[in-house]
Amino acid sequence: MGRYNGKFKYASAAVSNERDPSTGFLVSPVESVNWCDGTHCQIDKQTPPKQYLGEDGHVEYYRYNVYLNDSRFRGKIAIGTRLLLLFEDGTTDEITVQSIDETRKYTELWG
Repeated sequence: MGRYNGKFKYASAAVSNERDPSTGFLVSPVESVNWCDGTHCQIDKQTPPKQYLGEDGHVEYYRYNVYLNDSRFRGKIAIGTRLLLLFEDGTTDEITVQSIDETRKYTELWG
């Protein structure tokens, strides 16, 4: 793992069971996201997006690898968690966690 080049905030995946009475389709309510503070991390951007072929033959595409190595971080990150990436140059991007690898000294998130 290299140096920290950003940090992140996170929010749980929003699940909505509300239906539009006129169409019957599930709708997402307009909501403000309550971001929780994350920690410093290393963010690697993949250009073009990388693809991962699952055991079931399903192909996933991801643009970012996020590496966490901060033992002080006590938050819970799961597949479907929304991340707000805050880069050291002041730019931001929002991703959804697609995969988690915790088998090393650090945690790697793909999204």
